[in-house]
Amino acid sequence: NNGVDFSNHSLELKVLDPFLVHSISPTKGSIDVTPNIVLNGAKFQDVANLSCLFAHQYWVPSSFIDSSKIECPIPRLVRPGNISIELFLNSFPISIGPPLIFFHINLSFSSISPMFGYVHGGTNVSISLNDATSESAVTHCIFGQKPVPVITFGTGIVVCRAPAADIPGSVPLGVSADDGESFSMSPISFEYTQPATFTSIQPGHGPESGGTKVMLVGTNFISRSSAVSCLFGSNRVVCRLVSSEELICETPAMRPGRYEIKVSFNDVDWLTSPLYYRFYQQIDIESAVPSMASCDGGTNISIFGNSFFLSSLIACKFGDVAIVPADFISRNQLSCTSPEVSSEIEDLMEASIQVSMNGVDFAPSSARFHFGPPIKLISIHPDRGHPGTQIAVNGTNFHATYGTI
Repeated sequence: NNGVDFSNHSLELKVLDPFLVHSISPTKGSIDVTPNIVLNGAKFQDVANLSCLFAHQYWVPSSFIDSSKIECPIPRLVRPGNISIELFLNSFPISIGPPLIFFHINLSFSSISPMFGYVHGGTNVSISLNDATSESAVTHCIFGQKPVPVITFGTGIVVCRAPAADIPGSVPLGVSADDGESFSMSPISFEYTQPATFTSIQPGHGPESGGTKVMLVGTNFISRSSAVSCLFGSNRVVCRLVSSEELICETPAMRPGRYEIKVSFNDVDWLTSPLYYRFYQQIDIESAVPSMASCDGGTNISIFGNSFFLSSLIACKFGDVAIVPADFISRNQLSCTSPEVSSEIEDLMEASIQVSMNGVDFAPSSARFHFGPPIKLISIHPDRGHPGTQIAVNGTNFHATYGTI
């Protein structure tokens, strides 16, 4: 203390050359798959109190590996984005070299769409990342043990094409930001299923105006699916799943013709079916002959109009009374038998007459038709005569009808 007398105790002061740090590895990643950073350089020494400073605020102890490598764990509290890294000894900078930047990526994701696809693969799966700024850093996805590259990305979303699977079932899903070297896995899984098959469609044809409720029958329909759609040609309609073997679609308006049907159960994959649906030209009903029949039924009625065609499902509808099968005569004529009506009617009862070519859709008609009580004959006069003799027929329930009696 006085510049003359010196203590007998001494301490050794070790002077170190600055550590030369030229890079880090990896330069980007997610903490859950990249827990540590390695500083690469030269002239590193194994000394106590060596630490790394992340983002100018998080201190962590470092581990000496060798004269060219020092390892530092990434603090869990750092936020996603570019993070600066510095090397310190006893809270003083000890390294020289270029700025060290690690790009911290949050690879966690909250949802996927669709959540299932088919064992033959090919489903484009959209993964919604929790950090909307990370999508451009993601390079690969993994389905179970099968990695695949990202095919496209958007705001907060990456899209990967599911590979084929050996068997149906759920597989874990993960993403990678280091070209598939490591993956951040999610509790969300992707399910592989067998594709549906289609065996029949009922009815197989309907009017060009659309609106026909069509039932598709098959197997392996995914009962938990909430996004079932059908394509009639290029027109898409939403369908309702009835069971694992049945679904119902309402046809769109289409030009007359025969169209291929495709079905999607996940709003992404379209399954081609062997089924076709035919839209026919709207039929036009002009008249019914005779235009009146007894409530006893059994009268043969000719329906005249346009655009009729041969079908096993042709039917006539008499108001709310009954639906009866009809026979195809020509493009302009059908034939059907009037149904029996309540025998209690005492006067003419009007009933609209409609025609269906598929047993489901009945075309509107302007043709007028009536049911009447059965005719009762009381007497004729004279009861005999020569050809040309006029005869008076007496009875009840006579009405003027189309043509002659």
